[in-house]
Amino acid sequence: MSSNDQSTPLKLDLKGFTARQYAALILRDDLGYSYERAGRHLGINRFAFRELYKRAIYKHETKTIYANSNFLLQQKRS
Repeated sequence: MSSNDQSTPLKLDLKGFTARQYAALILRDDLGYSYERAGRHLGINRFAFRELYKRAIYKHETKTIYANSNFLLQQKRS
């Protein structure tokens, strides 16, 4: 971020997420929308939204577990 940048840093590493997966995380976690309401915003039904959200959560958790295990391995080697 440059010194003129007024934005806040993102809490999520977005590499590997599709725009729809990222939107699902924002709508559900940050805004607290129900599956039905969030699905309407994305133009899909609540069941499709739930699956999209579950895939995004699974991807985020997998990335976190992988990063943590790499960190622990590096600490063990030191």
